[in-house]
Amino acid sequence: MKAARLGRRPEHNSRHLPELALLLLVTGLMRASQNAAQTTFPLIGHDLLGLSAPVVGDVAAASSGAAVVVMLVIAARIPSSKARGALAVALVVMATGLALLAVARQPVLFVAGALVLGAAGGLVPPILMTVFATTQSAGGQSGGTAPGSRDRPLVLLGLALSASLVAGPLAETGALEAFGGDLRRAMWAFVPALLVGALVAGRLARAETVARRGASDALAAAGPADEPPRSTVPRTTEPSDGLPAGAGAPLATGALGVHAVDRQRGRRRVSMGDAWASQRFRVALLAQVLYAFPFVGLVVFGALLSRHAYGLGPAGAEVAFGVFFASSFLVRALMAWRSPIQHQVGLTRVAAVLAIVGLALLGLGRGPGMLMAGMIVLGVPHGLTMPLASSLVADGRLAEELPSVNAYMTAVVQAVAVVLPPLLGISVGALGYRETFLVLLAPVALLGLAQVLVGRPREQRQGARRAA
Repeated sequence: MKAARLGRRPEHNSRHLPELALLLLVTGLMRASQNAAQTTFPLIGHDLLGLSAPVVGDVAAASSGAAVVVMLVIAARIPSSKARGALAVALVVMATGLALLAVARQPVLFVAGALVLGAAGGLVPPILMTVFATTQSAGGQSGGTAPGSRDRPLVLLGLALSASLVAGPLAETGALEAFGGDLRRAMWAFVPALLVGALVAGRLARAETVARRGASDALAAAGPADEPPRSTVPRTTEPSDGLPAGAGAPLATGALGVHAVDRQRGRRRVSMGDAWASQRFRVALLAQVLYAFPFVGLVVFGALLSRHAYGLGPAGAEVAFGVFFASSFLVRALMAWRSPIQHQVGLTRVAAVLAIVGLALLGLGRGPGMLMAGMIVLGVPHGLTMPLASSLVADGRLAEELPSVNAYMTAVVQAVAVVLPPLLGISVGALGYRETFLVLLAPVALLGLAQVLVGRPREQRQGARRAA
C-alpha cells in the first residue's frame, strides 16, 4: 500500500477509460462548435448586420483580448479540483455566446456575443489541459507528477482537437445545407452540442467530488501512519531529455496520492515569475509562441495566399487546409500510439526547423503542388507543438499548479494572435502574400534559437559561459 502511494506505476487498469472517452467527446463538441462560431460570426456581422470589414476585425480582436484577460484573471485561479465543474460552466457560457450571435439584430448584441464567446474561449483551453493532465489514461498512467505520466491524455486532447477541426467544418456545411444557407439557424444548431458537453462535464465533476470525498475518508480512516513520509519522497526527477521535471516536486501517482499531496500543500497558484523560472516552462512557451507566427499567418491569410499567389479557388484553398489538418492529425495519432513521449525538447527543435521549412516552401513555391507540400510540412509542427508544450509544462507539477501555468502559456499565445494579424495585414499591403510569409521566417528563426539556448542542459550552458 505505501509503496504504491510513493510512486509505483499501477498495473493496467481501464477504469478511467470511460472518463477519458467522455472528455474526448466534450473536447470534440466544444472545438467544433467554437470553430463554427469563429468562422460564422464575421459573416453575420458583415452580411446580415452591414458592418464594415474593419469593424468586424476590431470586434474579433476585442473577442481575443477578452480571452487573454479571462485566462490571466480567472482561469489561472481555478483550482484543479474544480476544473471539471468550471469546464461545464465555460461550455454554458460559450453556448450563450453562440445564442447571442444568432439572435443579434443590432451591433450591440453582436459585440456582446463576440465578447462572451471570447471569454469562454479564455476559460476552456487551459481548463481542458488541466483536466486531461489530471486524468488517468486507460493504460494505467496517472495524472501524477512522474515524467511522462501525463503524456497520453494530453496527446489524446490534441488528437481530439485535430479531429474536431476536420469534422467541424463538415458539420457546419451540413447545417447550412439543411437550413438553406441561413447563418443564424446554422449557429443555433451548435448550441445543443455545447449544452450536451456541459452536462457531460458536470457529471464528471460530480463523480470527481464523490471520488475525492471517498479518498479523504480513506485517508482519515488510515491515520497519519499511512501518509507518505516527506523524507522518502524524491526531490527531483530527470527525464530522458535532461531537463529537470520540477525540483522539489513530490512524486505521486494515482488520484489518491495527488489529492493527498495537494491537501498538504494547499491550493497552490504559481506566479508568472515562478513559472518562467522553470526551464521546461520556458521551452514550452517558446515552442508555442514560435508556432503561433506561422499558424496565425495561415489562419488569417492562408486562403488569400492560395488564391492570389497560387491561383486556387475557394475549394482549392479548403483542400489545402484539409491537407494541413490531416497532416497534424496523423502526427498526433502517432504520438498517442508512441506515448509516453521521449526526447520532448529535441522534438520541439524538430518542430521549429519544420516551421521554417514550411514557411519557405509557401513563400518561394510555385504551383499547387508546392502549396500542398508546404501545408503538409507545416502540419507536422502543428501536430507536435501543443502536445509537447502541454506535457513539458505538466511534468513535475502538482495538480494544483497546473491551472496557473496552463493559463499563462495559453494567454501569451492568445496575445500573439491578437497583435499579429494587423501587422501581417500591413505587411501584405506593402510587400505581398508570398513576401509576408517569408518575413515570418525572421521571428520564427530567432525564437528557435532562443528555444535551443534555454533547452540546453545546465551543464552545457555553464560550460559555454566558462568557454566564453
